[in-house]
This record gives sequence, structure tokens and C-alpha cells, in this order.
Amino acid sequence: MTSSMEAKKPAPRPGLSPRRPVSADTNARLTFVFVGTIFAVCFIAWGGAKMACNHHPTSYQAFKPATLQRLASTPKDAALEFQHRLFVGDFKGARELVFPEAASVVEQAESGCDAACRTKLESRRGSAATRSTLLGRSADVATAKVESQFQAEQQISTYELKFDSPIWKVSRRID
Repeated sequence: MTSSMEAKKPAPRPGLSPRRPVSADTNARLTFVFVGTIFAVCFIAWGGAKMACNHHPTSYQAFKPATLQRLASTPKDAALEFQHRLFVGDFKGARELVFPEAASVVEQAESGCDAACRTKLESRRGSAATRSTLLGRSADVATAKVESQFQAEQQISTYELKFDSPIWKVSRRID
């Protein structure tokens, strides 16, 4: 009875079988499949985005001219805008950027321009180039040098500008 009463010992577990070696060809094949899958997913996503972009071209808004407050918010910009308007014959626009004591600069340019001159100035409108350099500035007074050019014609001027809230205006021509 002792043998039947004895607890049965559990059966020994089977030993671990050695791993089957993976060949280099299998690794290369798996790598190629994974890389190919990633490429295919990226290519399909890119192609779909490209087609959607081409299907709905970028919409655009009509041209909105900038306000005078935006164009003359700094002394450098105000001098540039004033000189450019004079250079292309926009005398009405130039008057908006000048103090009454300096209005003679605009009047002098306008009085010296006949019909032939106005035609010449209007031909500059599309392709005249103007640049401005700020020479000095304090809280409410600034000095700027401005150069305008159209083909072989060039005009260089230096202006003193004053702050007239919310914009800068030309107070006098220095040179």
C-alpha cells in the first residue's frame, strides 16, 4: 500500500527543442517585403495627395491695394512710397504723404510736367524701381535717402520725415 499511497511524481517535461536556424535568404526576403510595403503605402499616400491637390487648384483672392496707413507705417516706407509716387507721376498720391509746408516739392514736380512728360511718367508705372535707406531716426523725426530708377534714368533724394499719427509724412526735401 505504500506504493499506491505514495504521490505520483509528475512526468518530466520534454526538453526544449533547438531553434531552427533562419537562413540569410529568408531575412533578406522579409526585409524586402517590409521595405516594399512601407514604400507602397507612402507612394499611394503621396499620389493621393498629389491628385487631390491637382483636382482642387489653389484658390486666390482678387488683388487688394494696401492702405496708406500700411504703406507709410515706418519712415523708410513712407519716404519710399512718396518718392516712387513722384517718380511715376502719381502727384495726387504723393500729396497724401506730405505736410503742407513741403507741398511745394509736389507742386514743383507737377508744374514742370506737361502732357508729354505725363505720358513718359505713366510708362514708368509698371517697371520703375525704388529703394530707400534710413539715415537716422528719433521718436518723431527721421531722415531717409531714396533712389528711383527706370532704365537709364535715376533720381536720388533725401527727405526729412515727421510722424503724423498713424503715419509718417515728408516734412521737407533736404537736397
